[in-house]
Amino acid sequence: MKNIEQLLEEFKTPLATIDNQLQSNLAEEKRTHILLMVYRMREAVAKQQEELRPHYIKELPTTHGLSADELSHLFPKEAALLIDQCWSKYQDYIDKHWLTKQNRMKTVFQGTQDNPTSERGQLHFESKKLVSYFDQIISKLNSLT
Repeated sequence: MKNIEQLLEEFKTPLATIDNQLQSNLAEEKRTHILLMVYRMREAVAKQQEELRPHYIKELPTTHGLSADELSHLFPKEAALLIDQCWSKYQDYIDKHWLTKQNRMKTVFQGTQDNPTSERGQLHFESKKLVSYFDQIISKLNSLT
């Protein structure tokens, strides 16, 4: 009986080490995934600066899918806040420019990109502003992570 207990104790330490390593690897994968989503979000909006390419917008989720607590465990406080701000700005952009009153994705925009008061002109203008914002945030995130 004592031999079994000794064997169990001998395995506990390596198992705990393996579990810690797996948890660390999972956290790193989640961090990488969130950062890649921020880059994809920036790229999808950038595609809208000159031409309409709605499939890039349709392909992206509108949230990162993590709770504030999960995000704060994965990133430093300032980085977690910046990531939340990115998603919030993106969601505002989607709500304002891409969704119809029935919450469906728009595929047709009135006006031309040269007319800043037209729906299409506003979309292009706001896309340029949002890309600039994302570039600033990404630069800050790179210095924090």
